[in-house]
Amino acid sequence: MLKEKLTLQEYLSLGYIYLIVLGIISDVIYFRFLDVDILSYSDISDILLSPINILTNSLLLFSVFIVVIVFSYFYVTKFLPKFHQKYRLKKWYNLTGNIEKADKGIDSIKENKGIPFIFMFVFCMFIGLGVGRGQKISKRIQTQDIEANYSVTFTNDMVKELYVVGQNSSYLFYVLEGEKQVSVSAINPNIKIIKKIDKE
Repeated sequence: MLKEKLTLQEYLSLGYIYLIVLGIISDVIYFRFLDVDILSYSDISDILLSPINILTNSLLLFSVFIVVIVFSYFYVTKFLPKFHQKYRLKKWYNLTGNIEKADKGIDSIKENKGIPFIFMFVFCMFIGLGVGRGQKISKRIQTQDIEANYSVTFTNDMVKELYVVGQNSSYLFYVLEGEKQVSVSAINPNIKIIKKIDKE
C-alpha cells in the first residue's frame, strides 16, 4: 500500500528531479529556436546541472525564481483558503462555480500544502523562459543585432571575438560576426581560453 503523504526529503528529491526535467525541456526549446539539437551535445552532467545553470545564469533570474516560489506558496496556501472562507456564502461568489467542489479543492490544497500549484508555477516559468530567450536571441541573430561578448583563443592561437549563445561542459555555441547561424566547437581540444569582453 502506498503512503498517503510524502516526507520533506521525498518532496525535495521529487522537486529536484522535476527541475532537471524542466531544465532539459527549457534548454531544448531555447536551442531549437537556434536550430541546434542540444541533446546531441550534452552528457549526463550537463543534464543533471541544467536547472542550476539556468537559475544561476543571472542574479535577476534566480531572484525571480525565489519570488515565484514564495509567492505561489503563500498565494495558494494562505490567501486562497482565507479568501474562499470569507466569501463562500456570498451570492456573487457562488455564481463563479460549484462551492462544494471549491471546498474540496481548498481542502486538497491544505492537505498537500499547495505543492502541485507550485510545480505548475515553476513549469510555466521554465517553459516561458525557454521560449522567450529562444525567440529573442534567434531574432537578434537574424537581424544581425548582436555584438561580440566573448574573446576566444583557439588551440592554433587564433583569437576571435564572437557572440556566445550557450555553453556546456564540452561545447561552446556561438555566432560569428556577419553570420546568421550558430556554430559549435568542442572546448577540448579546440579551445584554450574563453574570456568575457568587458563592456565599458
